[in-house]
Amino acid sequence: PAADLSLDDPFAYNTRAAARLSLGRHDDAIADFTRGLLLDPRDSALLTGRGAAHKEKGNLEAAEADHTRALDVEPDYPFALTNRGVVRAMRGNRTGAFEDLDRAVSLSPGWFGAWSFRGNARLIFRDRDGAVEDLQRAVALEPRDARSWLNLGTIHREMGRISDALADFTRGITAEPDNTRLRHHRGLLRREMGDLKGSLEDCDRAVA
Repeated sequence: PAADLSLDDPFAYNTRAAARLSLGRHDDAIADFTRGLLLDPRDSALLTGRGAAHKEKGNLEAAEADHTRALDVEPDYPFALTNRGVVRAMRGNRTGAFEDLDRAVSLSPGWFGAWSFRGNARLIFRDRDGAVEDLQRAVALEPRDARSWLNLGTIHREMGRISDALADFTRGITAEPDNTRLRHHRGLLRREMGDLKGSLEDCDRAVA
């Protein structure tokens, strides 16, 4: 509860901000990250968290600025590197994006997120083969990574590999049965395949 939140503990604000961000309450999350930063302006986790919230709101300039501040404090922070890398990719800075993302993979090859973020950036630049390779590494390390399964399925569908796409979406749904985006995409694919009953089941779950 808000009444129990410590007024002098940056970690408390970080924890609540992360919860608010996961619920899509971006403005509330930014407010909490900012309150925490007033207490500790050099907290790299708070800076990166606020950058992630700015990205979700579409404010890419502010997002990159926060991730850069985090990396000024902690140059080898993989989470800041991956987040800034994807933001840079979204802003069209391919060289800067892969400088960050390649470094994150080099620093943390056992962390699925490093491969997943780089796969997302490759997808932005339409490097489908590279994206598939990175995303497959991500799900091998973390089979519950629903976002990577979604991106893999999307790429395979674009490449005409329909059975692979269906398998990817299904693996993602196994990991997160209530993921509406996965349900939506599998529902559309099932309709294209002629499985109208399965398509309707997925679409019903997507809007439930």
